[in-house]
Amino acid sequence: MWRDVTLQSLADSPNAFRPTLAEASVQPEEFWRGMVGQTVEHERSNLWVAVSGDDLVGKLFARIDEELTTVYLGAMWVAPDARGAGIGGRLMQAAEAWGEDRGVTRYELWVTEANQAAVRFYESLGYVPTDDIQMLREGSELVVRKLQRAI
Repeated sequence: MWRDVTLQSLADSPNAFRPTLAEASVQPEEFWRGMVGQTVEHERSNLWVAVSGDDLVGKLFARIDEELTTVYLGAMWVAPDARGAGIGGRLMQAAEAWGEDRGVTRYELWVTEANQAAVRFYESLGYVPTDDIQMLREGSELVVRKLQRAI
């Protein structure tokens, strides 16, 4: 399931993620099983998949830092046909509730600056831009900026 929704997200939004569809699509099934297994079995990481009927329509990953103070959010995506239906907000609420249950005080994520819809979405949830920027990936001209929200 995670593999399928990840490949969907990379095909739909190639400039929103560091890995490319070409890189991800050649990973063997064992890679995906191992990645998901390590994530859900680790007490400081989790992932969520949104489903509508038989369709995979969203995903989000979260990991808590070693100091147990910050949740790093990533791999957020909502299918185009499902955007505007509150799925992104529910994914974020689930991840934030998971973090709050573990006593974190900050959330951080990276967003491609050119993706203004995503920037506005995160800002509507109280995330603010930081001065931290990076290139999306080697060879890319796209810039990603760290956003954060303290609780």
